Amino acid sequence: RVALIAKVFADAFGQRLFDEGEALWQASSASQARPPSHQALGFAVARPRRWDAASHTLWQEVVPGASIADRMSSDAAVPLVRQMGAAAGSIAVSGLEPGERYGRDRQMRDTRGYCIDLEQRVPWLAGAVRKLCDELEQLHERVPQQPLVPTHGAPHLHQWLWTGERLGLVDFD
Repeated sequence: RVALIAKVFADAFGQRLFDEGEALWQASSASQARPPSHQALGFAVARPRRWDAASHTLWQEVVPGASIADRMSSDAAVPLVRQMGAAAGSIAVSGLEPGERYGRDRQMRDTRGYCIDLEQRVPWLAGAVRKLCDELEQLHERVPQQPLVPTHGAPHLHQWLWTGERLGLVDFD
């Protein structure tokens, strides 16, 4: 018997997550053949089971394992962090093609929006925030554009699981 997680969406966004989840799962499975330019992912992911369009529900298998949080205050922390870095880096060379692109220009637009929001919420900081955002925008313009590679986006401590043999990484949505 396999444990499943259901994620319910307001719209059909979960369909894209199902499709991308299938590609992730295949890339994380050691048995899948890959072109020489593509590497396997260095971690386990949730296997998508089905997308129910009528209820906008994505069904996924649970990634086996336990939180790595307790291991981060032990002698295992340094090797584990190295393993996490290598695992996260394997996404960029996996050959995966995510449906959404989030490049540097979008990040700068979002940052500018966050600055405006902060200026409105904390008016006494407005001058300092505006100065910081202007400096960030100048730096942004000077840094050359780089090719985009896929990433997790938020691989924080609580997204990682220890499976006993390898890491698991969850919440790609």
